Formats: sequence, structure tokens, C-alpha cells
Amino acid sequence: MVKFPCTNCGACCTNIHENWAGYERFRDDGWILPNGACKNFNVTTRNCNIYDSRPDVCRVDRMQHIVGFYGSQETWFDYVELCCDDAHLREYSVVRERGVSCNHKPQSK
Repeated sequence: MVKFPCTNCGACCTNIHENWAGYERFRDDGWILPNGACKNFNVTTRNCNIYDSRPDVCRVDRMQHIVGFYGSQETWFDYVELCCDDAHLREYSVVRERGVSCNHKPQSK
């Protein structure tokens, strides 16, 4: 299986929105902090504190079927990369560099 090319920017983990699949679970489980970030995301290391046991909604490869996208994995990853680009731009006000680990600092909220 091909692994999703995440750049560890954390934009998806620091801005959980109501229109995201699984939002209710995050909210109901108390994972969303007042600033909209997941409580399990470590801003310093840009890693998830529960990475190995994170829910399917946090796994790009499994999320494909949760949202009902049954095209190819390549097409799904292309779509998610566009979502990542958008989230990164909103979070950091700079264009995401694909294939490069992110080193941008979050904007103050």
C-alpha cells in the first residue's frame, strides 16, 4: 500500500471544523480544544500523541471509505493533498511545499 505523503504541518490537527467527517466524535470525546485543535496533537513535535491508536477518521487511507470516496487511492490522495494545501495556506498564510517536512509556525489565534 502507498503511504499518504504527509508533511507533518499539523494544519488538519490544529483546525478541526464542523464539516469534517468525524467532527462529532472529536467534540463528544472532548478532543477539540477551545482553539479548534485536537488535544492529542503535540505542537512542538508536530506529532500525534496517540498516533498508533488514532481513530480511522485521522487515517487518510481509511478515511477514503468513511467519506464514501470509492475511486482509486491515487485519486483520493490527490484530492486530500488539495485539502492539505488549502488547510496549510489558511493556517500558515504560505503555500504548502509538497514532499518537504513543514517547519512553519502556527498563526496566533
